Amino acid sequence: DDEDMLPTTKLVSGVIADWSSFIPGTDTYVLPSERQCMAWNVGGDVYSVYPVSISGASQGNPVSPAALGNLDSGAEAEVLFSTVVAGANSVLAYRYNGLPLPSTEGWPFRFPDGVGAYGGFSVADLDRDGNVEVVFGTNDGLLHCWEFGSCTIGYAPWPMYQHDCGRSGALE
Repeated sequence: DDEDMLPTTKLVSGVIADWSSFIPGTDTYVLPSERQCMAWNVGGDVYSVYPVSISGASQGNPVSPAALGNLDSGAEAEVLFSTVVAGANSVLAYRYNGLPLPSTEGWPFRFPDGVGAYGGFSVADLDRDGNVEVVFGTNDGLLHCWEFGSCTIGYAPWPMYQHDCGRSGALE
């Protein structure tokens, strides 16, 4: 049912997630825009409670490519992307059930004025310490590395842009 979809002009790239416990392997296509995060199941139907509107977001704002990673040590990975929210460049993360990661943990993260992250994110346990890191650059020329909760050994669901050399976007 597309009647819940908001008009949008920015659709950069989505990710393929394994969000359904009833279907083995990848089963959901997640595509954020500047005004909402959308998701569809393997049958092409809207997934669960999606689309999720982004409060304070306007049509025409830039949006980064999406990344997928387990940021909260839960059972499913979250989708991570950046857009403008209430006039501030922000990084957002949504769970499989449409809920954003909590503000008590600093979400959405708001950058200082004029700073944004629109090149995409890489998610992996880069230093092999058992915690997942998110690495990204900002338009002020800085490289950022955020460390999150625990992960399994060898965790690297999104080691490069769109997952692999073939840019398949499939996380399996």
